[in-house]
Amino acid sequence: MSKNLFQTPNLTEIVSNSFDKFENYGFTLLEEKDFEHLESEINDEKKEYELLYSQDNDNRVMWKKMKGEGSKHDEDNSGLTIRHKYKMVVPYNSQLFYDVLRSYEHRYLWDEREGGREILQIFNVPNKPQNQVVEYLVKKGNLLVATRDFVTINAEKYNEEDKSYLLIGKSIDQYPKESKYLRSTILYLGMKIVPINENSCEFYCVTQVHPRGWIPLWVYEWVLQFLPKEFHQLTTKACQLRIEQNYPSFINYYQLYNKPNNNTQPNNATSTCDNNDNNIEQ
Repeated sequence: MSKNLFQTPNLTEIVSNSFDKFENYGFTLLEEKDFEHLESEINDEKKEYELLYSQDNDNRVMWKKMKGEGSKHDEDNSGLTIRHKYKMVVPYNSQLFYDVLRSYEHRYLWDEREGGREILQIFNVPNKPQNQVVEYLVKKGNLLVATRDFVTINAEKYNEEDKSYLLIGKSIDQYPKESKYLRSTILYLGMKIVPINENSCEFYCVTQVHPRGWIPLWVYEWVLQFLPKEFHQLTTKACQLRIEQNYPSFINYYQLYNKPNNNTQPNNATSTCDNNDNNIEQ
């Protein structure tokens, strides 16, 4: 079994309310419109996605983008992978599933590819979505595929209207973080967790990654089609493990953007970061 390689951040050192000294790093902060864009990708009112398959009574569904941004017809996407979208029906409530995805110190228990994570910076810049996180992560390879790493900027939002979580991210390859592995690029990443009822939820993921290295893009896209089933099985086991071990609800290392404080931490939850919460500006 893997070991926990997540480095708990010291919030007093990495939280910034200004972006000025990062402007030369070749990336921009995420915007509110990026959450809206994720919703449009999921809803697909323009019918830009084509169904690839539906499995297990529609509990797993995958689509491939055929038109517009991220498709093979996108001029800016020449030579890159094609954007895919998948949906899973999760037999656990949305809070538990969110906890599984975001509790990095426990992720090694169910994700064998987890090779380490580090939160490098958190931005609370006025007029931008708050608590944007620059994150370094490593995904382990195997005998055929090299280990890869990423530097990403991520933002999350809680939607009070439908009680959903929205998570968005993209690579920022110019960020000054040394790499010992093959640096891959997340061109687009968006996820949504929305309740179905008290005991189940839907998980949507829109993804487009350039793996770089020697892997032909058609091979990567072929392998990608098997991801929903594998991820479904892994996260289902992870949810059950979390219940069996009675882990507390996950407490973000930063306050979740737009989520009411009285919903952030259940009564039975504990946090190792309580002393740092006052250092995070709203």
